[in-house]
Amino acid sequence: MGFRYFFTAWAALISAGIAFQKTDDEKQNGLTDVFDLSPAENIFYVKHINGIPSLRSFSENTQKDEEITSLPADRLITDIDVSPDGADVAFISIREGDVIETGNIRTEVCILNLSSGRRELLLEGNQAASSLQFSKDGTSLHYIGLASERANLDIFRYNLADRTKKRLTALNSYSMSSLHVRSNGTSAFILMQDESADMFQGKASVYIVSLNGKSVLKPYTKPATHLEVTGYALHEQNGDMVYQAVANEETAGIFEYELFRYNNQPKQRQALTPFGTYAGSPVFHPSGKTIYFMTDPNFGNGEADYPLFKMDRNGSNKQEIELPE
Repeated sequence: MGFRYFFTAWAALISAGIAFQKTDDEKQNGLTDVFDLSPAENIFYVKHINGIPSLRSFSENTQKDEEITSLPADRLITDIDVSPDGADVAFISIREGDVIETGNIRTEVCILNLSSGRRELLLEGNQAASSLQFSKDGTSLHYIGLASERANLDIFRYNLADRTKKRLTALNSYSMSSLHVRSNGTSAFILMQDESADMFQGKASVYIVSLNGKSVLKPYTKPATHLEVTGYALHEQNGDMVYQAVANEETAGIFEYELFRYNNQPKQRQALTPFGTYAGSPVFHPSGKTIYFMTDPNFGNGEADYPLFKMDRNGSNKQEIELPE
């Protein structure tokens, strides 16, 4: 694993509080900030119950909540994506404490069929996989990973029919995250630091990269206009991007992470949340009219607490979604 990527991943794990082994009394409980929506509008989310990570499905319409699968207590689910037809869910997990014990972040990528309950391991090892996304036709999975243990990050496509993977870019990035592949498969949006600058000075922006083998990279957001982006969601049909950024960059105190909306047609930025602590992990409803997101009122002051909210695309009508205890 490249040193720069190791450092970035290590810092992310430390900030999330998951890199160290915990005693039984310290095991994580409650909601995490990992969730997705199915085409049928079910909320797939991750909850820790007595330290056990449980992948669950909740229907706002029927209030039905059920466990889809669970993993051993020493594993953490870091990403999930529901297939376009709603038949499968793919997820990434890591083993808690791997960085401390081995210096590597070993990942497992699994797919689970929701009707049969069958869970299948697709990838495992030091691929450092993140940002899963099914293709529009559901026949493949895109993800960010490593070409080798000595390489940095690029975009890959995993073919679900023949179980082969293909590297789609040659960026060799140390900071790539938050993948969104366009529905036609010709290009992708990614979140990256300005890697021409010092790694501690470069600010993160959303870029568009071609997937035709040439890896042409173009900025989509700029820190001077959009603030430094730390996470985002995109709705291709209406052109909306909702992104997370620090709303009080000039402060000497605790940063406040808020959500902003940007549309490339009017090219305007709109503040959506005023929580004054933390709002993040935005996910669009399939219609593009509603945005789901997590907040953390305890941000910077102890153990994370993640209530799930939704709001209209213009930031109005904010409602907390009461998930079962």
